[in-house]
Amino acid sequence: MIFLFTAINQQQEVKSFSFRIDTFEKGLDFMNRVVARGELILSAYLFDHDGVIDLPAEVFDGSCFTDHIQQLELDWQVLLEESSSHAANDHQEQIKWAIKRINLYETSILSHTSVVSRFELLLQRAKNRITDEANKSMLLDYYSCQIDLYKYQLNELGSKRDAVIKRLNVLINS
Repeated sequence: MIFLFTAINQQQEVKSFSFRIDTFEKGLDFMNRVVARGELILSAYLFDHDGVIDLPAEVFDGSCFTDHIQQLELDWQVLLEESSSHAANDHQEQIKWAIKRINLYETSILSHTSVVSRFELLLQRAKNRITDEANKSMLLDYYSCQIDLYKYQLNELGSKRDAVIKRLNVLINS
């Protein structure tokens, strides 16, 4: 990587400098040493394989960056380690919640199946016992609509349950 910067010295002379260095931290520290000697950085750029990065000149105040960057690096490592331990806990939580969802879907499927059976029984009774054709037709239509609605919901619940079972299998096998 190559650093390029323009600075003004104590004699008010503006000069441009460039240098090649192996790490970002060392480049920043070098420019901070320039500021510590009494010069003011006006602009700074970093050239690397990804292109050009405009560095904010105001961050160069003469203090060392390396210690702060190394501390940030340590903080990130700790956070990443915590994240990986949380990931294991999250994995178990996801399995637990998937099982709960499957149980809720199963309960709802049983309930809907029971309702469909009751409506089918009511439909059959209405067909056999009601003699008034106007009321019979209206009631039969109502029961048929309810049966269709609950059967549709049963299919939806079954599909959702199957999706959660599939997800649970993925979680268990990963």
